[in-house]
Amino acid sequence: ELFLGGTGMSSMGCHAVSRLLERTSCLRVISLPNCDMGDEEIGVLASSIRVNKTGLPLESIQLSFNNMTHKGLEALSNALWGSTTLKELKIDNNDIGDRGAHQIAAILPALKSLETLDVGFNSIKAPGINILMKAVADTDQIRSLSMSGNALDLPSARAVAYALAYNQSLTSIHLVHCSINPEAR
Repeated sequence: ELFLGGTGMSSMGCHAVSRLLERTSCLRVISLPNCDMGDEEIGVLASSIRVNKTGLPLESIQLSFNNMTHKGLEALSNALWGSTTLKELKIDNNDIGDRGAHQIAAILPALKSLETLDVGFNSIKAPGINILMKAVADTDQIRSLSMSGNALDLPSARAVAYALAYNQSLTSIHLVHCSINPEAR
């Protein structure tokens, strides 16, 4: 397990971690929250994960509180596609927006072991929430989902209700600070 949260890794530190990811066959958890990583650094990490995909038994990736947008998430999504070991993906408090929500929705069917997904506080609006909730409704492995900090209007609240109605595995959903109006509740 590698925990380097709050280190403010420079590009050099990111490249060092990437070299480790390319060579190791025992790393299960990589936790890099609040490291001031942007899309370029996420892309470097994703490239290393992709290179060593079959030998790297990653169960948890934690990239919360960084500067990732949909561009960095696209690289990460491509690297994670088809992972058979990933159980937890925490990318909260970034700026992936609706395009990032679409990318997560696209890879969910290919992440058969993913149980925990945290996309809270990512500026996801109704269009992104709708497509993401449709994907969540169609999965049978997600147990915990955090959508906290993303505003839920009436259409997106309906999308969440749809996911809750059709997903049989979901046991926990977090909707803190979602600015849900009375009609949406």
